[in-house]
Amino acid sequence: MIFRAAQLSTLVYPAAVAHGEAECIAHDRDAVAHGARALGMDFLAWHDDAGTDTEFAMICEPGKTWIAVRGTTSLRDVYTDIRATRRKFTVADGDKARIHAGGYSCAMSVAGTIATQLRARPWDDVIFTGHSLGGMIAQILAVMMPTRYGVGDRKISTITFGQPRAGCRRFARALRALDGAHVRAYHRGDPVPWLPGALSRLTPWPRYVHAGEPMAWPCSRVGIAAHKMAGYLADAAEIR
Repeated sequence: MIFRAAQLSTLVYPAAVAHGEAECIAHDRDAVAHGARALGMDFLAWHDDAGTDTEFAMICEPGKTWIAVRGTTSLRDVYTDIRATRRKFTVADGDKARIHAGGYSCAMSVAGTIATQLRARPWDDVIFTGHSLGGMIAQILAVMMPTRYGVGDRKISTITFGQPRAGCRRFARALRALDGAHVRAYHRGDPVPWLPGALSRLTPWPRYVHAGEPMAWPCSRVGIAAHKMAGYLADAAEIR
């Protein structure tokens, strides 16, 4: 399942991001649909929210619906990344969590569309996946589904790659409470999973922490080279 998540997290990136490195193989509806068929899966939807530049694909196989969220590719996404102030969010048990403001805005811009699609497939387990910013948004969407949209009567899982922190300890607890597996894969040399960091220590608000079970992978590269989705895809292929 980790390799499948890596394939779909790669599929939603544009080829122009890392041409020649097999990092990104599709970016529009037709290309994503073709890529899903090549993986032996059924394409359900491709959505691009113009306001937040949030893109995701919904792809299914028997008994499972996957939602793959694209990571950072534009200046609008960079703005989302740096909006690291925390926003109050009510989780399933009524508790108040603090989550990444930029990630929250992106999740809210597409959550209704996702919930509508999921209600049409009530028998499926759901897996949210994504790389970098896409992974953070994927976790927020997973927690939103039962809280705001009533789509919680099923197994909801998350598998992310090199994602930054999404929220505080209460958010991490809310993700863990979902009926599903939550895996956060990262390279030891990847700096992005350390973010947001400094802001978390300089304010009196609850600190950012990671959510999900960590899966640390060794990596000979350090820095942004260790963050590329191509590397995560290659490592995931070795453990399938």
